[in-house]
Amino acid sequence: MSSAIFDGEGNQTTPLHSFSQLFERATIGPLSGEFVVLCGLVFHGSWILFACLTWRQDVSTRRRRQSNIAMG
Repeated sequence: MSSAIFDGEGNQTTPLHSFSQLFERATIGPLSGEFVVLCGLVFHGSWILFACLTWRQDVSTRRRRQSNIAMG
């Protein structure tokens, strides 16, 4: 198993020359590279959205209480 990991890392030591290579390298077994990249964007995008929404809610709450302290 460890040789498979090292072989995979060794194949990706060159820079991308085209955007299509991104999807070729992102392919995981039967999952297409486009699907894998899309899943990554959705996953990280959902955490960014969650962080922005909770930050806005926290700012709104602090304004109503007229306090810069986030706790209490």
